[in-house]
Amino acid sequence: MAFDISRPVQWKRLCIEWAVVCVVVGVMMLFSDALRSPGNVLGLVFGFVVYLAFGWTMAKLGYQRQRVRWDRAGHASGTSPTNGVAPSRSRPAPTKRTNGGRGSARQR
Repeated sequence: MAFDISRPVQWKRLCIEWAVVCVVVGVMMLFSDALRSPGNVLGLVFGFVVYLAFGWTMAKLGYQRQRVRWDRAGHASGTSPTNGVAPSRSRPAPTKRTNGGRGSARQR
């Protein structure tokens, strides 16, 4: 896909994902003396900048996560496909193999 500067970037999603990573790493830093150093905190901040830059680049190239595509498709059609309701499908005609036909195959 071509780079397009007009494509939207989902900053809120990127920041929430990184916040989850920061919480996990922060908990690990609390319980391990070897991880408590200014260099690790600086690395976490640097990682945040790199993650945002990578997310921005991927969004401008047209990448969308599967969940985002499902949500957009649901909003476009008026219903959300992630609401747990299965779409209605017609039931196939019964056959001898599904016990819907006359008699059993063993009764011949």
